Amino acid sequence: MLVFKLKRFLLNISINPLLIFIVGLFSFFNTAFGEKFYVSPYGNDNNPGTISKPFATIEKAKDVAWMELDGSGDITMYFRGGTYFINRTVVFRAKDSGSENQIVTYRNFPGETPIFTSGVKIKGWKLIGLSDPGYRDIPPLARSHIYICDISRMLKNSGSFKFLLDRKSDWLHSAKTKSFTILKKHELDWEYPDINRNERQINKLKKVFYYQKFAPVEEWSNINDIEISIITESGAMYIFPIDSINSDSLKIYVRVPKASKIEGFSESLNAQAWIENSLNGLDEKGEWVLNTRTGKLYLWPLTDTSDIYAPTLNELIRVEGNIDYWGAIDIPVRYINFKGITFTNGDYDSWEDVDYGIEQDWEKEDKSTALLRFRGAEHCMIDSCSFIKSGGTGVRFDLYCQFNTIQDCHFENLGKSGILLCGYGPGKKDVNRNNRIVQNDIVKVGKIKWNSQGIIVWQSGYNYIAYNYIHNLPHQAIVLAAPKSSLFNPYYKSKTQLNPSMRWSEINEGVYIRGRKNYEVVAKYRYLNGNLIEFNTIHNVLKKLNYGGALYITGTGTGDYFGSPNVFQLNYIYGINGGNSIIYADEDACYVHIKKNVLYDSQVQYGINAKGDDIFCESNVFLDIQPSKFLLSRTGKNNFWGNLLFDSKIEPIRYGYWLEDYVEILNSLEQNKLPGRLLGVDRVRINLRWVINVFR
Repeated sequence: MLVFKLKRFLLNISINPLLIFIVGLFSFFNTAFGEKFYVSPYGNDNNPGTISKPFATIEKAKDVAWMELDGSGDITMYFRGGTYFINRTVVFRAKDSGSENQIVTYRNFPGETPIFTSGVKIKGWKLIGLSDPGYRDIPPLARSHIYICDISRMLKNSGSFKFLLDRKSDWLHSAKTKSFTILKKHELDWEYPDINRNERQINKLKKVFYYQKFAPVEEWSNINDIEISIITESGAMYIFPIDSINSDSLKIYVRVPKASKIEGFSESLNAQAWIENSLNGLDEKGEWVLNTRTGKLYLWPLTDTSDIYAPTLNELIRVEGNIDYWGAIDIPVRYINFKGITFTNGDYDSWEDVDYGIEQDWEKEDKSTALLRFRGAEHCMIDSCSFIKSGGTGVRFDLYCQFNTIQDCHFENLGKSGILLCGYGPGKKDVNRNNRIVQNDIVKVGKIKWNSQGIIVWQSGYNYIAYNYIHNLPHQAIVLAAPKSSLFNPYYKSKTQLNPSMRWSEINEGVYIRGRKNYEVVAKYRYLNGNLIEFNTIHNVLKKLNYGGALYITGTGTGDYFGSPNVFQLNYIYGINGGNSIIYADEDACYVHIKKNVLYDSQVQYGINAKGDDIFCESNVFLDIQPSKFLLSRTGKNNFWGNLLFDSKIEPIRYGYWLEDYVEILNSLEQNKLPGRLLGVDRVRINLRWVINVFR
């Protein structure tokens, strides 16, 4: 700031060589060391931001950084250890951008941990009594353990929430009933059949599910707070608000968003379901129920009620450029970094009618569902941060996001996914690309939405995803996906509920042709090209939903043999017990290279399942995979070369001759290139050495 003011002063006086020298000297020190400011939970925004008199908020730090932007010398905002409460999403705009010569960093003071949270403490708990509302709805054996609190004022100020945290111990779960079976009716049903057809189409359209007579379904007093979770036979999971029930006809009317296409069950196939947030399901320690109609919160605490927090925001920080969604040009925020900060206690977001999802509603497109969100960003970095104990996703890169990095971060106990890269819908605006996701630890995510993943790459290409340690997840570890070819059928143009993000004005007429030719035509409108997934350690995933594989890909773009295929290589995957396969290239995937991966100690139907076309599976190592068949499934024009398949003995059942690849795998293991715990790595080395010696 001093240099900037001095420059302005000197511009208004006559030029003097001595003054020019002084300005140059100041500029040198400013460039070499940059500007530094300090923030503390015990500071004051009226302070000058020195280490002895720090600011108090990130908003003040952001404003001061903007005033310091002059293109020379990095700007660093140091946050002292402690908790920073954020009650309104902090938004960084294009004007807050740094530059290649002036990177703006918001980071921890060395050795200290600043915590950004939207959580507010819940006070006023008491044991529930006979006269308290809801007492008789709670299972009798649980009543003596339940605490109640009036949070009417908080709901009025901050709104409802879907996530609750006990800071002293762990995550708290919304109460769940026992699971039961439901059926889906193909056609739409109406709660009020006497209303004329036009009005019904506008106002009373609802999806209906049928349940058996003795399911735990009731006429709840807080119907607006009740949700139904559904697990289909294909492994998809959906969570929808309940609109009403009819206990006479055994129907549950559900508010299903227009954009949600429920897959995996029909009238002839059953799906498992349970009710969320009902008092009759409040029967286990660590569960809670919110009734927004009465303003009462109910809890069976893990230990006590002294440290219970509820979130007030889905999104703590958003870095957002100037987005022209349906236009051609976006202006990103540039050169803003976050380092050494812990983000926690954001909310889980329920589905609304305006939302539209990706694949089987894994996540929402272009929506505030993460603690830290970049929407139009370039050359930004998230380094050594933690994203823990929150209802939604950790980090997401939306729409225009290029040359950004997430490295050395920790993701744990999240309601949804760890990291999401989510580009524009199919068309010609391919601007989510060239990002790096490296050396991150992702564990125990998907705690609310089970079909969440460690890392999702949707409509995004040329990203580098490497050296990540991903483990103990309910669903897949890393997925690469884009809209299916069937959605390019022009019949769906007016059926916006199927994919509102389709950029139809950029898609040629006659694009939809059935068969393989269809893939080649539509692929140029998908952006899933050139992603490199390597040196990741993955284990114990697919623990609750076992459809697909630990690594999964579908809906690829126009990569070719000499261009930009998506590549999975040199990954170490083990402990996958359940699921279709360990690595799954689905039927809408094409030009994928799966090579030099180690697949160990798993029980799956296939080791690699190649359902697409031109899937190249080379030099992969299979050891102790059950059942003991060759575990390679392929259809179409796919190629399997040089794979090593071992049983429990040392000798391979089958192998090819790709000596250089085997040596590269062995070197990566002996040089400890892969992160985390590598179960069975000594056995893999022994087998590889045996094969290499045979060929030599």
